[in-house]
Amino acid sequence: MEPFTYIPKNETSERAIFANQACQLLFDKHLGDLEKVIADIKPVYDNFQTFVRNIYELIDREIPLFALYELRELGAGNCSLDETQYNAAISRTTTACAEYYGQEYKNPINTVPDKDGNIDVPDELMPLFNSLGTRLRMHTISGRSEILTIAAMVNDSHKFFTDKTIRLKPSNS
Repeated sequence: MEPFTYIPKNETSERAIFANQACQLLFDKHLGDLEKVIADIKPVYDNFQTFVRNIYELIDREIPLFALYELRELGAGNCSLDETQYNAAISRTTTACAEYYGQEYKNPINTVPDKDGNIDVPDELMPLFNSLGTRLRMHTISGRSEILTIAAMVNDSHKFFTDKTIRLKPSNS
C-alpha cells in the first residue's frame, strides 16, 4: 500500500479509533479549520507518541490528522518523498481528514465582519436575526427600556430554538 493512503474509518484498529476520537474533538473545536487544528494538535500528537504503543505504525494509514501534522512538520525531504509524492500525500491526507472527521465544517460561518460590518449567517438562522434586528430598531425608535428590549430578544431566541428542537425530535409513530 502506498504511504498516506487510508483504509476506511470503520476498519481501523482500536488504537487508531482512540486517536481519531481525540482528533475529532480538535476538529470539532476548530469547526474543521485544518490550519487551526494542525496548530493545536502538537500536545495531543506528542502524548499519543509517548503513551500509545506503536502508534507510529498506524499514522499514515489510519490517523489522517496526525499524518497531516507529520507531513506539514517534517516536509517532503524528511518524509522520504519527492515533491510530487509529497503533494499527492497532502491531498490524500486532507481528503481523508474530511472523510474521517466530517465535511460539515468545510465552509464554517464567517464570523469576521467584512468591510461593511456584515457576517455570514446560515439561512436557517435568518428568521431569528431578522427578529432581533427588528427588536433593536423598535428600541431605537420607541425609546423602550433596554431591559425590556433585551428580555424580549431573549424570549424570541428561546422561542426560536425551542421550536427548532421540537421540530427536530423524531416522532414515535
